[in-house]
Amino acid sequence: MRKDPLIVTVLLAWMILLPTGWGTLITFDDLAGKPVPDDYGGLDWVDPVRLENKWVVDPNHLPQNPSPCALLYTGDTVVEATISSADPIDFLGIRFAGQAGDRVQIVGYNPLQEYSFSKELDGSEMFHYDRQWLGITSLTVCFDMLYPGSTTIDDLAFEPSPRLATIYTEDFESFNTDEDLLTAGWELRHGQYPATDGGIWHVDLTRSLDGQGVTSTYLISNSDAEGELPPLQYLDESLLSPEIDCTEFTEVRLVFRQNITVYDEENPDEVFNVHVSGDPAHQNWESNWTPLWREQDGDWFYPRSIDISDFAAGKKIKIRWRYTANFDYWWAIDDVKLIGRPNVLEVASLQVNVAAREVSIAWDAPDGLFTIEASGDSAFFIAAELATEISEKQWTGTDPGMVSSGQRFYRVRMD
Repeated sequence: MRKDPLIVTVLLAWMILLPTGWGTLITFDDLAGKPVPDDYGGLDWVDPVRLENKWVVDPNHLPQNPSPCALLYTGDTVVEATISSADPIDFLGIRFAGQAGDRVQIVGYNPLQEYSFSKELDGSEMFHYDRQWLGITSLTVCFDMLYPGSTTIDDLAFEPSPRLATIYTEDFESFNTDEDLLTAGWELRHGQYPATDGGIWHVDLTRSLDGQGVTSTYLISNSDAEGELPPLQYLDESLLSPEIDCTEFTEVRLVFRQNITVYDEENPDEVFNVHVSGDPAHQNWESNWTPLWREQDGDWFYPRSIDISDFAAGKKIKIRWRYTANFDYWWAIDDVKLIGRPNVLEVASLQVNVAAREVSIAWDAPDGLFTIEASGDSAFFIAAELATEISEKQWTGTDPGMVSSGQRFYRVRMD
């Protein structure tokens, strides 16, 4: 790699530089016995509501966690603490320890949506939670503790957005008829009792569903349109995606929006299933949800994210949405996307013309869309996008932020 007189450092895409998968991993090991600084780890640590004390790192607070960890101790029964980030975060990992019966709730926010998770601790071991939460900028951690009590967090991990590259996306907006759906490579498979009318997965352009999870054009299978079927008969309709090439990707996740209305949660006939097929004929379907995957009643503005790496990484796959019901309600989906970590994403060459402030970069990666970023710091806390939505694997352009001395860092991001 050639460097001009200007000191130029190339930072390969962070997806390659972070083999463990974490953008940031906060272990608190360097803060034993000290309060957590307000800006520790690039985050903003806010005092718990109604309390003046800050987070303190106890070197050995609970038997479940003998390493330094962030500790909250209070005589109150419920406290909240907010941890915020200036940049959106796509993935969260966190470990909790506390007494048996302590309850922890974490809520993630972005301007359009909210994620939440609640867990009662058993007091015997650390509880580890990790999940892909898309685009969050603020976490609220709520501790409901036995009196007197204290709870710790440790190994806080997060990754900046966009964490993974887009492999495939479909919002159905270009579909006007069911024939358009089939022409685009989607497939319908019927069960023992084929549905009719609205029960078959189909394109819907006009019906307005309650909530905001799916909008405009979407796909839906409506068992309510079938009427009540005779005993031992039920709607069983499968929607299959086109074949999607994931051969050059790992850490593959399926993301989609949905609208579900459950008629009776105890009804064994109404089941919402997502499966993956990686065999050449796409006849064998796999899932890591046991028993059959079910969803609670509701409509989500934010996408549903499912880790399908075990079945999709390194393969050509199809996704199947299988809906079974008997005169219940419906399952509607929209904005389907597959994202993953490319196996290869490397900057192959860099050339800089200081006088013209011109930068030329070439890289190796799977086919897709790329963004070129530049920054004055290696952590890219403040980064400028020089170009976006590049389909070629080379780019030449100007960088108006370049100066005659100092450092300039570049990276290629696969979007």
